[in-house]
Amino acid sequence: MMYLYMSKQLPEIMKTVTPSPSKTMSSIKKSIPTKSLSESITGKTIKTPSFSSQSFPKTVESSNQGIYIAKIILIGLILSLLGYNLYIYLVNILVYLYGRIKRKIFETIVHLKQVM
Repeated sequence: MMYLYMSKQLPEIMKTVTPSPSKTMSSIKKSIPTKSLSESITGKTIKTPSFSSQSFPKTVESSNQGIYIAKIILIGLILSLLGYNLYIYLVNILVYLYGRIKRKIFETIVHLKQVM
């Protein structure tokens, strides 16, 4: 029965979309406009920053070394405070749950004593 629904011609929506072989990367790059959207709206050219390996210093200069040490200490302090805050939060949750469980057990024992 399945072969009745199958046909040799695929509907247009089922056909795969593949780029034509005549288009190469160089022809695609040539068809892309060189002006950006902001340039075409404002008429001004905007210089985009380039991030090269020269932008970031690989070695720390002696004059900036104190600033980098202070940043590292500050980041470490912030992370340790966040960790301590999380610890206190989780301990409070566990104490709360332990108190509820303890109360339920106590109520159950009292109820059992009343029943007997």
